[in-house]
Amino acid sequence: MNFTLPKATVVLQTVQASAFFSMYKPETITETLLTRICQLPMPAPAVINKLTHARHQAWLDSFKLVKYAHISDSVSTCFPLWLISFWNDTQDL
Repeated sequence: MNFTLPKATVVLQTVQASAFFSMYKPETITETLLTRICQLPMPAPAVINKLTHARHQAWLDSFKLVKYAHISDSVSTCFPLWLISFWNDTQDL
C-alpha cells in the first residue's frame, strides 16, 4: 500500500476533545482531501485516545465531522468522523 501516514503532533497546549467536533456537513472525499489527511499532523496520542472514547457520544449528539483543533483555528477543513478511527489505527502502527 502506497499511502503516507501522518505524524503525531507534539503537545504544545491542551485542547478539549469537544473542540474537535462540529455539526457542519463534512466535505466530499477527494484526492486533495486525502492528501491533506496525509500531510497534516495527527493529534497527540493522549488526545486521540480521548477522541476515540468520545466519538460515539459525539455522533449521538449530532456531530458530523472532525476538525484539526490541535493545529489552530486556521485549519478549517472538516473531515468525516471516521478520521478518528484512522488516527487511532495509525498511532497503533
